[in-house]
Amino acid sequence: MEIFVARTLLLVLLTVAHPLAYAAEPFPSFEVSPLGQPEPRFQFSQALASNNDPVVISVAGRNLRKKDREHRVDLQKYWLQRNVPADYKIVVRSLVECPPKKPKQFGACDEYVFTDAAGAEHSYSFYVGNWP
Repeated sequence: MEIFVARTLLLVLLTVAHPLAYAAEPFPSFEVSPLGQPEPRFQFSQALASNNDPVVISVAGRNLRKKDREHRVDLQKYWLQRNVPADYKIVVRSLVECPPKKPKQFGACDEYVFTDAAGAEHSYSFYVGNWP
């Protein structure tokens, strides 16, 4: 009986705690241009930077173009440098599946996983299904 009660309590705690993990404030949106260039103006969406709410990078006033891809990783690194605590250590960067933002887009995200000083993992996701 005690094992059943303990398992039930654990299940309830996990169910209640899970939505609370997503209650954090989203990171703010902002714009940036590549070094030394007035255009294009890349926009970072307001997002939790989670798999379900990844940061979306777009270009102000037009769709992304193939040529814009040369900036993709540098833009992600810029966002990370601006938003991730300096004492976090990167563990891995990987391409993961995430929910598509529009019909007929492949739902894919670049996920960066960091650890803090206590060893806890923190992940940040960038939507890449909108890149040509």
